[in-house]
Amino acid sequence: MAATQRKTAAEKITNISISELYPFPNHPFKVRDDDSMCETVESIREHGVLVPAIARPREDGGYELIAGHRRRRACELAGLEAMPVLVRNLDDDAATIIMVDSNLQREEILPSERALILAEDEGFDLPRWAGQVAALACHRHASHSRSRSNPPISN
Repeated sequence: MAATQRKTAAEKITNISISELYPFPNHPFKVRDDDSMCETVESIREHGVLVPAIARPREDGGYELIAGHRRRRACELAGLEAMPVLVRNLDDDAATIIMVDSNLQREEILPSERALILAEDEGFDLPRWAGQVAALACHRHASHSRSRSNPPISN
């Protein structure tokens, strides 16, 4: 569990076991094992984790990771058992704002990730909406195909 603690303005930075850090539900950002991740792993091996992750306590035990999913993965790949985490008691709205804000600072955000953020922000039920768009596209394609298979007769 927590190996060391340091208080900062009524919050604490704690070294937490990687196995106790769970992803934020419906986290729209992907953690990819790409060249950028390799660079992060090497940086952590050389300098340690320079910026602590942010998490909140879970009712079922452990911590829900709000910001720092890439750092968590890099620590795992670097062979670390724990990482520094700023533990905060946050409601769902505050946690979502921090999660989105911390990820918008990344240089490369996929269009699909940006769409998920915007959809959630506007209150869209994205899976339902995407299903409706797909159904409409299939309907249009079927209508277009029928009209092409029976071309009009011209004189």
